[in-house]
Amino acid sequence: MHLMKHKLLFFIFSTLIILPGLFYLIISGLKLGIDFTGGALLEYRFEQNVSKSELEQFGVVTPAGENTFIIRTESTYSTFNILYHDCFIYHLFI
Repeated sequence: MHLMKHKLLFFIFSTLIILPGLFYLIISGLKLGIDFTGGALLEYRFEQNVSKSELEQFGVVTPAGENTFIIRTESTYSTFNILYHDCFIYHLFI
């Protein structure tokens, strides 16, 4: 087996895999998880019936069962991502 004979083919294949990923990373930015954004992910189970609309004042609410809700509180992700992404794109093209 002479793998080095096909090194150019392997290099082109690797480049075709890596470049779209880098392009997507630059264009869309990193999607940071809750551990990096400063928000909180809370799960609540209520004994009484509670509607989703009653809890939406505290954050993003996802039903997780009968009278159980997952609440994601406000985070700094949107502000951080907009500033980071805009600065990165500005310096990339200017």
